[in-house]
Amino acid sequence: MSTCFPVYVSTIFILHPFFSPAIIFAMDIRAGIIAAVLLCIIGGLWILRSGVRGLQAARKLTFYRIKRQRVRGGWFTLLVALLVLSFAIWLSIFGEP
Repeated sequence: MSTCFPVYVSTIFILHPFFSPAIIFAMDIRAGIIAAVLLCIIGGLWILRSGVRGLQAARKLTFYRIKRQRVRGGWFTLLVALLVLSFAIWLSIFGEP
C-alpha cells in the first residue's frame, strides 16, 4: 500500500483539483430532495397499481373469507400508496431547509 499511495495522490492533483474518485457524485440538498421525490412518486404509483390489481384479483374469488381478506389487503395497499404519494408531496413542499 505504501508504494501505491504517493502515485494515487499525485495523479489526483495532476488530473484536476476537484477530482473525486468516488462513484457517487457530490449532490446538494435540492438534488437529493428531487431524487427522493421522484423515487417516492415512482414507488407510490407502483404500490397503487399493486393495490388496484389486488382488488381486481379479489373480485374473481368465490370463497367469501379469502375474498374478504384479499379485498382488505387491496385497500390497505391503496392506503399505503396514498401515504407514500402524500409523503412525496410533503417532501417537495417542506423538504428543503
